[in-house]
Amino acid sequence: MLALIYSASAPAITLYKWVDAEGNISYQDQPPAEGQKYEEKSFSSEGTRTGDTNAEIARSRAMQENPVMLYIAENCDSCDLVSRILESNNVPY
Repeated sequence: MLALIYSASAPAITLYKWVDAEGNISYQDQPPAEGQKYEEKSFSSEGTRTGDTNAEIARSRAMQENPVMLYIAENCDSCDLVSRILESNNVPY
């Protein structure tokens, strides 16, 4: 709980990413010249995206690194239970 409170109170850092005419990618703490397309991302001082909880970050990383494949059989109570657990935890399978 303290980690969530601490991360919520940590100052946010904003980074701007853009690609120049030569294809070079640049990350800066200031936006590029006007008219240049760019992406803006906010991070806490710990380096995590602001608005994301530690659980959301961990779940996202786990889903990318270890996707879940569930094989089920008809009329299988255990299969139904596992499906409900995965769904209740927002784990795609």
